[in-house]
Amino acid sequence: MTDEELEQALFALPLEKPPADLHALILGATVYRPRLSVPAWEVWTLGTIAAVMVWLTAFLVTTPAHALAHIGAQLSGLVASTWAPGMLASNGPLLWMSIGISAAIWVSQLTFIPKPQRVTHR
Repeated sequence: MTDEELEQALFALPLEKPPADLHALILGATVYRPRLSVPAWEVWTLGTIAAVMVWLTAFLVTTPAHALAHIGAQLSGLVASTWAPGMLASNGPLLWMSIGISAAIWVSQLTFIPKPQRVTHR
């Protein structure tokens, strides 16, 4: 089959007509799409938290076990030096419950509700 025969076969296919407003739909979804409904500081905060978590994961994976044990001993000594964190460190479920409650309160303060936007016609 030659290129000309192949082109004739492609042009002979019964194709469906595109919608009349296809161009407007594509532009509305790409170029003229609405701005992000989340404030910029929330995007930066979540991005920073994700970056720190990735860095800590890489740190934990690449650090030798004896160095991690030394870091853990230093942190537990620091926590035990004050009364309230030392009490939490000695009781594991209480520590995780307090971390969970504080995380839930912090996340509940984030607002992801889109703000009403004024539509302008061009």
